[in-house]
Amino acid sequence: MSTISNDSPETTARFAGALWLVVILVVLGASAYERGQAEKGKELFAPFAGRVELSYTNGLSLEQVEERVSKLGDDALVLFGSFLQDAAGRDYDNTAPLTRISRASHRPVFGVIYEDLGAGILGGELVSMQHVGKVAADLALRVLGGERASAIPLADVGLTPMFDARELERWGLPDRMLPPASIVLHRTRGLFEQHGKAIGDELRRLPGQVGIPEPATPGTHPRRTRIEGAAGVGPFRRGQRQLARV
Repeated sequence: MSTISNDSPETTARFAGALWLVVILVVLGASAYERGQAEKGKELFAPFAGRVELSYTNGLSLEQVEERVSKLGDDALVLFGSFLQDAAGRDYDNTAPLTRISRASHRPVFGVIYEDLGAGILGGELVSMQHVGKVAADLALRVLGGERASAIPLADVGLTPMFDARELERWGLPDRMLPPASIVLHRTRGLFEQHGKAIGDELRRLPGQVGIPEPATPGTHPRRTRIEGAAGVGPFRRGQRQLARV
């Protein structure tokens, strides 16, 4: 559908280039579709000519891609597109190749697809394929209803800067360096965030269990709350008496 606009790879590359002076390794598989995407990518990244060095992985097996990313220099980064088939002829229908590539990589792995967030990409200007599918279906219905495709304006596919908190931590990238309005997912909640209510409930019960002095009324001395139970005041005081007799 020519009426769907997706500048995700370009905008992601622009953000990444602002962080690193870069060599960009674009990860695409060896399927016919992905080879076609590589050719389109060369056109898309034409504005970056002379500023970044671009290379593609269409001719590599998954193991070769892993080796390649493990040896990247400190001025490089990875832009993951898709990996449906490798040069060895093996097909993939999940995010396992991305996870392997990310784990092996010496440099951050950016992406373009929302569904890849959480599988190893640091983030980027991401688009949801589910949302794109809905937009495409709506456009198709409009064309079938008699509208000319050329008369339909470009559709917004909802690009959003999104990042994985775990990958941000891995690469030492603070939130303040992210684009405005970025969404950060997969944050690890602290102990109190996870169990704050239970901890608060226990703390409120604590004065009646461990002998914390209760507030005194005017003219009286504070008294200590009696500790109950087998491990309470009884055994403690018996121990005191035994020590006094020694």
